[in-house]
Amino acid sequence: MDFVDTSATPVVRDGLVNDIMSQLYGMEVVNFTEMESYIDRNYLVNVKKTHRNPYIKEVKPHGYVLKIFNGEESKDEDYFDACYFVVDYLREYNIPVPERIQRIDGKFQNRERLYNDTDDSDSEKNCHMIILLTFVPGVILSSVPLVPSLLYNVGKLLGRMSKLLQNFSHPFFQNRPQVIWNLEKLPILTKYLEFIEIENDRMLVEEVIETFKKEILPNISKYQKGHTHGDYSHMNIIVRKKHEEVESLHCNEKLCSVNINDTAGKIPSSPYGVSGIIDFGHTRYSYIVHDVAISIAYISLESKIIDSLDVGGHILAGYFSEIKLNSEELDALPVLICGRLAKSLTIGRYVYQQDTTNLYPLRTSAQGWPLIRKIWKTPKEVLLKRWNEIISSYGEN
Repeated sequence: MDFVDTSATPVVRDGLVNDIMSQLYGMEVVNFTEMESYIDRNYLVNVKKTHRNPYIKEVKPHGYVLKIFNGEESKDEDYFDACYFVVDYLREYNIPVPERIQRIDGKFQNRERLYNDTDDSDSEKNCHMIILLTFVPGVILSSVPLVPSLLYNVGKLLGRMSKLLQNFSHPFFQNRPQVIWNLEKLPILTKYLEFIEIENDRMLVEEVIETFKKEILPNISKYQKGHTHGDYSHMNIIVRKKHEEVESLHCNEKLCSVNINDTAGKIPSSPYGVSGIIDFGHTRYSYIVHDVAISIAYISLESKIIDSLDVGGHILAGYFSEIKLNSEELDALPVLICGRLAKSLTIGRYVYQQDTTNLYPLRTSAQGWPLIRKIWKTPKEVLLKRWNEIISSYGEN
């Protein structure tokens, strides 16, 4: 999908969430809240303790996430099988991830037609993949203070996943088509430049694209490949206070709450620890440095306690405690970070102009333009020096 098809967003009629939960999952809704999303529809659903689902032993007290996927991605069932195969694999190694819930017919997922008063019930665009997941208790990373030790833990968990996924394989990802969000596809942003109204912003994105083509693409064969999360960001990392009870999510509770939250001894500790990773829809076989760049780009947007230019150093320190990047990958990081920011800002502007009622695509804008300019104007050697000094301060890398 080389473009963002906003018309593929599901149209959800009144009462549909209740009907899905009752008819497909055998559970009765107490209440539900719609969650933010780009072009999917996601709902946090709380249900009654009694149910009619033979595959559910006990109703989760924290609720469930009902995901109704956009019509474009819903066409490819192999895509969903592969993405949740990754999730199941990581859960076996105590990575705190959501769990799919079986329907009353035993299926974990299925395409369903959504009906409303205006659409033909036989229309293909009404056919959407529906999946129910356990809700990972906690709050998103961006809602808590981003102190160095928490950033270290975020990087450490990403490094642990990168290392684990070196031994993972699934045939779908070997041939998965590239989509616009893949960093390799950065040059395709030229199709969307017209949607950036401010000339200086548009010129900056053009400069990032040209630098990417000159400095990154010729060296891309030197970067390590592996399976990646694809969107390891402040919106997909869940945290909880360490003293709160952490649901095991089918993994050893002690491992989830202690090993993942180990920090360097001299770094001030955060009261929060990582309790979950969500949204594996961008998973693919790609370059592991892309996951690092995406993480640094988005988390830097939310940094209010430490300088945003230092976020990368703390994340890299945690990441390097599990797996290392080579010199070529480190050298590429500043351009890759700006590339991801440019992509988010540009596509976000396009999606918003297609549907001005959806403000979610503009989340990056307020902090995004100042951040990309700040990183872009900082000499690469200066930025890398700052990061290396931070990494060295942990005394273990």
